[in-house]
Amino acid sequence: MFKGWDLRRSALFASAVAAKVAMGHGSEGKLVSFDDTIVAMNSLPVNTSKVQTA
Repeated sequence: MFKGWDLRRSALFASAVAAKVAMGHGSEGKLVSFDDTIVAMNSLPVNTSKVQTA
């Protein structure tokens, strides 16, 4: 995994990147820096409810 992170932390980072991109216009998004994305990863709300599959 990236930087030796476990799967959960890597997935949170990927989700933060996707959220930052979705906040912008088109594909430019609002990606500023790695550190800015870490701040978003640690501050954006995360839905931790369990997903039920059929």
